[in-house]
Amino acid sequence: MAEVTFLPRNKMIKVKAGTSLLETSKRARVVIPARCGGNASCLMCKVIVEDPTTILPLTQNEKEKLSEDQVSGNIRLACQAKVFNKKVVVKIPESPLNKVIQAQLQNKNKMI
Repeated sequence: MAEVTFLPRNKMIKVKAGTSLLETSKRARVVIPARCGGNASCLMCKVIVEDPTTILPLTQNEKEKLSEDQVSGNIRLACQAKVFNKKVVVKIPESPLNKVIQAQLQNKNKMI
């Protein structure tokens, strides 16, 4: 069994090695956006894996769809990346829409 922790929620769950990060997140009730059903076509499920040696190597889909900068930044597609090691830490980036909304709310509060 592997122990996967999702940040920033600090939610931990244990799963079998070979389970995708997207499936693991569903079991942990942690939302990782995805529309393609795990086919690596929507590219919405990008996550940051703190230690890339804790998951299986890049899939062919990831090699084709992620840039070198993304790969060097430990970004993986949650639908493709599979748990390998005993302790995996995954950071879910804030959605761009949430960032825009938060910025607008902060600007509105400054005006009041």
